[in-house]
Amino acid sequence: MAQATRFVLKADQLEAQAPAAGLSQTGNWAVMRDEILNRPYLSFELPTEATRALVTRLRRSADGLNSQLNLYFSSGMEMQLDRA
Repeated sequence: MAQATRFVLKADQLEAQAPAAGLSQTGNWAVMRDEILNRPYLSFELPTEATRALVTRLRRSADGLNSQLNLYFSSGMEMQLDRA
């Protein structure tokens, strides 16, 4: 996932693409709640990897057409996903 340059989230399906390596993997994702902090996180399962990321920010425009999701992984990696 750290090498992916494009993520596509649909219903419960995830597609991660890494053009440099010519890889594209499809897996599943789900929204969960941390039992201790009660914070939302996303759980990702790809054929070669399973991980989860804490949702640190979710923003949506007033018209609902644009959104931004910030994720923090236990590895220290941060990711921002935009939808326009």
